[in-house]
Amino acid sequence: MSLNVYYGVQLENVFDLFAYSLEKNRSVDPLESEFVVVQTEGMKKWLSLMLAQRFSVCSNIKFFTPNGIINHLAGRITGEQIKADKKKLAWVIYSTLPLHFENRYFDEIKRYTAFDRSGVKQYQLSEKIADIFDQYQVYRPWMLQSWEKGEYVNQNGEKLPEDYWWQPILWQNLCKRDEINRSDVYLRMLNTTGAAGAKDENKHIFVFGISVLPPLYVKILENLGYRFEIEMFLQSPSREYFGTERFYKNADREELKEGVNSLVANLARTGSEFFDFLAEYIDYFSSDMKPKKEESLLQCVQNDIISLKPPGKIIDTHKTEDESIIVNSCHSPMREVQVLYDYLLRFFDEDSNLTPSDIVVMTPDIEEYAPYINAVFGSAAFDDVSIPYSISDKTLSGIYSSVQLFTSFLQISSGRLKFSDIFQFLEKEIVYTKFGLTPPDVEMLKSLCKSSVMKWGWDSDIAESFNLPYYEYFTVSKGIDRLLLGSAVLAYEWSSFDDIVPSVSVEGENFEILGRFVKYVYTVKRYRDILGKNYSAEEWLDILNNLQQDLFSGTADNDGLQEINNGIRAFGTYTAGIISEELPAYVVAEFFKSYFKSVEKTGGYMEGGITFCSMIPMRSIPFKIICMIGMNDTSFPRIHKPVEFDLTAVYPAKGDRSTKDNDRYLFLETIMSARKKLYISYTGQSIKDNSDIPPSPVVAGLLEYVRQISGGGYSLINKHKLHPFSITYFDEKEKMFSYSKTNFQIAESYLETPVTDEDRGEDILTEDAKPPSEIDIEEIAYFFKNPLRYYFKNNLGIYPENLAQDNEDVEPLNLNNLQKTILKDRLAKESLFSEEQEISLDEMLNYYRKSGLFPPGKFGEYMKEVNKYNVSFFTNNIKKTLKPPEIKAMDFYLDVKNRNINIRGEYMLSGSVNILARMAKIKDSDRIKAWLYHIFALYDLLQSNRYSGEFSTLFYSEDKILKFEDYTDLYKNDEKMYENLHSYVRFIVETYIYGSVNPLPLFPVFGCSYAKKIIKGESADFGRSWWAQNVYKNDDKFYLEKLYGDVIPGTENLKELSRIIYLPMLQKESFVGT
Repeated sequence: MSLNVYYGVQLENVFDLFAYSLEKNRSVDPLESEFVVVQTEGMKKWLSLMLAQRFSVCSNIKFFTPNGIINHLAGRITGEQIKADKKKLAWVIYSTLPLHFENRYFDEIKRYTAFDRSGVKQYQLSEKIADIFDQYQVYRPWMLQSWEKGEYVNQNGEKLPEDYWWQPILWQNLCKRDEINRSDVYLRMLNTTGAAGAKDENKHIFVFGISVLPPLYVKILENLGYRFEIEMFLQSPSREYFGTERFYKNADREELKEGVNSLVANLARTGSEFFDFLAEYIDYFSSDMKPKKEESLLQCVQNDIISLKPPGKIIDTHKTEDESIIVNSCHSPMREVQVLYDYLLRFFDEDSNLTPSDIVVMTPDIEEYAPYINAVFGSAAFDDVSIPYSISDKTLSGIYSSVQLFTSFLQISSGRLKFSDIFQFLEKEIVYTKFGLTPPDVEMLKSLCKSSVMKWGWDSDIAESFNLPYYEYFTVSKGIDRLLLGSAVLAYEWSSFDDIVPSVSVEGENFEILGRFVKYVYTVKRYRDILGKNYSAEEWLDILNNLQQDLFSGTADNDGLQEINNGIRAFGTYTAGIISEELPAYVVAEFFKSYFKSVEKTGGYMEGGITFCSMIPMRSIPFKIICMIGMNDTSFPRIHKPVEFDLTAVYPAKGDRSTKDNDRYLFLETIMSARKKLYISYTGQSIKDNSDIPPSPVVAGLLEYVRQISGGGYSLINKHKLHPFSITYFDEKEKMFSYSKTNFQIAESYLETPVTDEDRGEDILTEDAKPPSEIDIEEIAYFFKNPLRYYFKNNLGIYPENLAQDNEDVEPLNLNNLQKTILKDRLAKESLFSEEQEISLDEMLNYYRKSGLFPPGKFGEYMKEVNKYNVSFFTNNIKKTLKPPEIKAMDFYLDVKNRNINIRGEYMLSGSVNILARMAKIKDSDRIKAWLYHIFALYDLLQSNRYSGEFSTLFYSEDKILKFEDYTDLYKNDEKMYENLHSYVRFIVETYIYGSVNPLPLFPVFGCSYAKKIIKGESADFGRSWWAQNVYKNDDKFYLEKLYGDVIPGTENLKELSRIIYLPMLQKESFVGT
C-alpha cells in the first residue's frame, strides 16, 4: 500500500496515465465501485466523458469531493459518520450565545447584539462564527483539541490573548453535542494504524485533477497509504518542481530569486505550497512533459511557464497579432457579452471544425452576467444566428424568482407596506396567476392605484409604529376606498362622498379584476400582521407552508416552489431539538436568504453547447478556446476580508485557505488549459466619460508579461465602442467587426445623405406609415411638441412617466415644477374655458387636497392658497380683455394619398379670436402648438364656410402673449413652398403620420432656431456643442442616446422640414403683451 503522485502539464496526458492505472487496477468484484476523487462537478463531467470515450462506457465509478472521500473513509475506518453541518452549527451557536453573556469574555459580543431587537445581528454573527469554527476543524484541528482540554492556545501552542478566550469557551460548550465536532474524527484517522481490513484489501483510491488540498487532508491521505493504494493524478503548470523555495529567497516569500519567471511566481503561490506538502510527505513524482512548438503568442507564454524561465528573446511581431490571446475592453457587462458573441461567430467562421462544446466561458460572477448572456444568446438580437449554450453554477435565488420573492416577503413586516411592496410581489407570475390576474391586469391596477394616490401604510397603526405623522389621504386602505367608491357610485367631476374622492370608475370585467386585486391586498396585509410576531420553530413551519400556498401559484413555477419546500424542510431539520425560543420573522428571513444563496444548481456542463459558468467548476479543464469575461479590477481575484476574530488570519500558517491566492492560481491554470485561444474581456471604459478602468491585477500581469516578450511596443487591449452599432464595426479599414445585420442597418442610418426637394412633399409617407381614419388635433400638437417622445410612447411603450424615477412610496411633500405647472394650468383652464362654472376655485382646490395631490399638513394648505392667488390673478387678467369663449368643434376631412382622414378636435373662439392658454412661461413647444391650432382652426372655418374675414390666435402664458395673424400672402415670397393652406395642413398631417412610426428628431428648439437663422440670413451650424446645450437634457437625452448612441442626428433633412413647417410660423408670430 502506498501514496503515489503523477503530474503533467496537459490534463489529457494526465488522463492517459489515470485511465491506464484504472484499467489495470479495477476490482475483481464487478459490484465494487472504484473511488475517484475530483474537486468540482465540471471535472467530474469531463472525466466521465473522457472515460466513456476511452472505454465506450463510464460505469461502476463512484465520484467523491475531497470532503466527501475523507468523510466516507472516516466511516470505514473509525465506524463514525461525520454529521457536522455549518447551517446546524449556526443555529446551535445562535441559541447558545445568550447563555454566555454574563461571562466577561463575551462582553464585546454582548455589546454588538445588545440593541438588535430583530435578532438578525445575532444570527448573522452565529453564521460567521459557524463558518470560522468549520474552517478551524480542517485547518486548526490540533488547536481545537487543545481547547477541549482547557488550553486556550493557538496552533503553535502559544497562549491566546484574553480578547479571544470567548472562542475556546464557546467551543467547549458546543462540543457537548455529538454532531458538532468532526476535527476529533479527523485526528483519530491520523492516529489510526494497522493493516487493511478484508474489504479494504487491494482497494484503490484515485485522486484526479485536484488543484489544492488542505494540509490536514494530505496528512490523512498519506497516513491511509498503509491501508489503501492511493494514486494522485495532478496537473502542474510546469514540468519542473515549483515549490515555494524555487521562487523565493527566504521563508517569508516576499523577495523573488533572480532568473525566476515573475508571471508564475505571482500566480502560483497556492500551487507551490500544495506541492511543498506533497514533496514533504510523498517520495515519488513522475513527469514526461516537453515544451510545445512556439507557433503562437499563447504557446510562447505557455512554454515560458512550463520551463519556469523568465522572458528571453523577443518574439516575432506576427505572433503578437495572431489573436491567440485576445483582451477586450468594454463599457459594460452587456457590451462584453455582445462583443463576445461577435468573436464567437468569427471563431466558428474561421474554423469549420470548431464546435460550441470546444468553448467554455467563465466569469467571476455568473449571477451578474447571466441576464446579459440570456439577453444576447437567448434572443434573436443577432439576426436569428443562434449559438447553443447553457449557464451553470447559479444559486437558487438567481434561478428561481419565486425563491427570491419568498425571502423578500418574509421581510415585509419590517417595512411600511409601501406601494412598491404591493406591486413588487404582484408583478411576478407566481403571484398574479394565484389571484387570477394577467400582466395587462397588473399594469391596469398599477395605474389605478397611482391615480388613487396610494403611497404607504394600511392605516394609522403603521404610521404610529414608525413614529411618523399620519396622513390618511395616502394610505393603502384609503386608496382602495377610492377605487371601490369610484366603481360603486356614479361619480361626477369634482364630487366626493364622506370626504373620499372617487377614483377612476371601473366597470364590467375590470371590476372583477379589481375585486381579485383587493383580495390579494388583504392577503398581503393578513400575512404582514402575522409576520410581525414571534413564533416557535414548529409554528413557523406551519406559517411558512400556509404562506406559500396562499400567495404562490402551484403551476407558474413548480420547480421554484419545490425548492422553497425543500428550504422549509431544511429549516425544520436544522432547528429541530435546538431552538426552543420564539423566533422573529427577520431571523427566519435571514436563514432563507443565506440558505438559498448557498445552494447552487449544478449541471449544465459540456452538454453540447457553449458552457457559461463561474471560475472554479471548470478550472484546469482543457478547451480549444477559453473565454473569461467580467475580469474587472474589483472582481477578480475575489476580495475576502476576514473578520477580526478569525484566528487563521491572526495567526496564518502555510497551506491556509486564501481566496485571493487560489484565484491567482486558477488564472494560471486557465492560461495553461487553453489549447488555441485565450479570450479575456473586462469593463475597462467608463460609460460616463470613456475614461480607462484597469483590468484585474492578474490580467494586468499577463499584459505586462506580453509587453516584455514583445519588446514593449505592443498592446493586446482592444478598446470597443459604447454601442454595437458604431460605424467603426462596419468599416473594413478598422480592426473591429460585427456580424449583426441589425446593427449594420442602424449604423448605416447615421450616414444620412441630404434629401432633395423632389423627394419631399407627399412622398414623406411610406408603406409603413399608414394613416388612421381619424386624427385629433391635440394628438398632432402633442406629436410636434416632441416627435421622438411620441415615437417611443406609441411604438415602444416608453414615455416620460416610465422614465421618471417617481417615488411611488412617498407622499408628495412638495410638488416638482412639472406637477406645479400641470396643477395650476388645469385650474386656470377650468376657470377660463369651462362652459358651466358650477364649482368655485376654492372647491376645486379642496377636491385636489382630498385626492392626495397636495402635500400634507400646513405646507399643503400654504400651497393651496398660493395656487388660489396665482390662478385667480392669471385668469382674471384674461377675462378682463375677452368675451367668454365658446367651444367649437373641429371636424373636416383631408385627402392624403387617396386616403380620407377625418381631422377632429376642439378649439375656443372668443369672437374671431382663437384662444389658448398655458399657465407657465412660454416655450418653443407652446409656439408650435399655438401655430398648429391657429392653422387647423382657420382651415376648419374655411372648410365649413364659417370664416368671417377676420381671424387670429392669442396664446396666453405667464410671461408673454403670443399672437398669430391671418394667413393672407403667407407663401408669396417662397416659390418652393406649398401654394395654399390646404397643402400646408396636409403636409403637417403627413409629417405626423410618418413620425408616428419612424423616429424623427424634429425638436421645436431646432425648428425655431433654424427658421430664425433663415430670417436673419445667418449660417446654420448645428454641431455637437449645439445639441449638447439645447437638446441633450432631460428625457430628450435618453431618446437620442437610445437611437443614435454617441452620434448626433443628421441635420439636412431636419433643416428642410424646419424650413417648411417652422419658417411660416416665425413669419406670422408676434408678441403683443405680457
